[in-house]
Amino acid sequence: PYSVQLLLLTSFSWIAAPLMTLTHKRKEFSVRSRHSRLGYAVLVVSVTLSIVAIAIPYIRNPGLYGVDTRYYLDQLTSMNDVEALLKLLSADPRTLYVLLLKFFTILGGSSELAINIGSVVLAALNAYAFYLFSGEIVKDRFAGGLAAVFSALGMQTSVSLYAGIYANWLSMFLAASAFGFYLRAVRTKNSMLFFLAGLCVAIGLVAHPWSGLVYASTLLSSCVVDVVSFWWRHKRLQIAESMLALAIVLILFVGYLFLGLAGSIQDLRLFPQITSLEKLTSSLAFSMSYMVGGFMSAPIFYITALLGFSCLCLNKGASGGTRLVSLWLVTTSIALLFAEQWLQWRLIYSMP
Repeated sequence: PYSVQLLLLTSFSWIAAPLMTLTHKRKEFSVRSRHSRLGYAVLVVSVTLSIVAIAIPYIRNPGLYGVDTRYYLDQLTSMNDVEALLKLLSADPRTLYVLLLKFFTILGGSSELAINIGSVVLAALNAYAFYLFSGEIVKDRFAGGLAAVFSALGMQTSVSLYAGIYANWLSMFLAASAFGFYLRAVRTKNSMLFFLAGLCVAIGLVAHPWSGLVYASTLLSSCVVDVVSFWWRHKRLQIAESMLALAIVLILFVGYLFLGLAGSIQDLRLFPQITSLEKLTSSLAFSMSYMVGGFMSAPIFYITALLGFSCLCLNKGASGGTRLVSLWLVTTSIALLFAEQWLQWRLIYSMP
């Protein structure tokens, strides 16, 4: 009950962010002084938890799990030569993840084992990526480790394993890594980290266009807002920062161009799906309850998200991260109003 209402509150919580960030009661929350040294230990726990949570079903009942898993098995079986590879690349961008699985089979593993091991590796990588991203937002390793634990137990992990949407999962890992690199690059002015952020998002665009478009739009918006914010405060732009911002834009443009040439986004159509709030809630209720096993209908995910975002907005030391997460929500929430049901659950999956 109330899952749709909680989803909408979470999706549009960015509207209240400016008001919360202007309150005089904002404080800098940090557990750095007491628990920072435990950050790496918590990271190890979260990665181990991710691996165990995904591996247990395979250990208890060996086999393949996930709705889309059959697709990956079929692609691995049919990818026997360069001609077949080129055909798959032009037909489906998820081939990038299939290529990674194919490399494992070349080393001697079976196709089934490659798919199972791949899901375990993706779970561990996502835990690390959210450790990097969340730790960079609040500049605290322990908090990053706790975020990694939540990612191991979160909605995306359950949905990814149940639906077998490994390319989406890979794209989310790349996005969280990109956002972490970007926030650290802004703080340290490290040009290599700017490049890595743009590169991760560009690869994410190729790995899974629907998810990649959300993440690329978020990073591009954050880059533009940060550059404008710097100019507004200092009335000048440092040449190095301007060039780095331009480099990110160019990398993203190349990603969009590649997808256009590959025909990957030709079928993307967004229509206004709402003529009333009742129709919107009805459509979302169906997507949340009947898509990907109904995992997205659990209220706890949205309650914790609302609490977390509120704390983030009230944290004086997390302004940069608050802007990025707000823009992430802006991108997904507005698109949610125009998306058909097959795309709605993907947008919910892509939310922070």
